[in-house]
Amino acid sequence: MFQASPTLTEPSLSAALIRRRKPLLLAPPACQVTMPVEVVEQAEPRWPTWREDLRFFAGCYAAGLIFFIIMLS
Repeated sequence: MFQASPTLTEPSLSAALIRRRKPLLLAPPACQVTMPVEVVEQAEPRWPTWREDLRFFAGCYAAGLIFFIIMLS
């Protein structure tokens, strides 16, 4: 087994390396505690209509056709 060089010592972590950043405050601390949180009720999900489906698939088809034409040129 090889022996390490005597000039190399174990790495030591100084205070400058361990120092952590302060958290970024976007508002004064007093606002963070007193800010009310509103609970928004979500509406029931609905099935998309056939028009929305047709619009989506037509958009995908058009994007694919444009991509195909660009790749041919």
